[in-house]
Amino acid sequence: MEKLEYHPLGTIVIIRGGVKKMMIIARGLATEINGATKVFDYAGCLYPEGLIGDQLMYFNHADVAKVVFEGFNDEDNVMMVENINQWFENTPFERGNPLELNQQSQAMATGGKGETT
Repeated sequence: MEKLEYHPLGTIVIIRGGVKKMMIIARGLATEINGATKVFDYAGCLYPEGLIGDQLMYFNHADVAKVVFEGFNDEDNVMMVENINQWFENTPFERGNPLELNQQSQAMATGGKGETT
């Protein structure tokens, strides 16, 4: 996978196709989608609401349409971004698609019937 300049934690972004602000609260995550492990660049929560229950929103660097506010960046963050890039270089897993993850979540919420509420 390509090396990225990951946004620092606390960065506020707007995702492509969305209007609601999201705050980045995690980077370099793996989760299961339809039985396969997929990786995502970021997890975020709604801003200004914050994390509500376990409602993490997974997305990738390419999904960011606009950076509203850049989070704190120092030498520790630079080192962490290097570690994240190294992990992504060595992971055998494919990058996930947020829409596919959302569809899985909706199916689970409706008992697997694929209905939306």
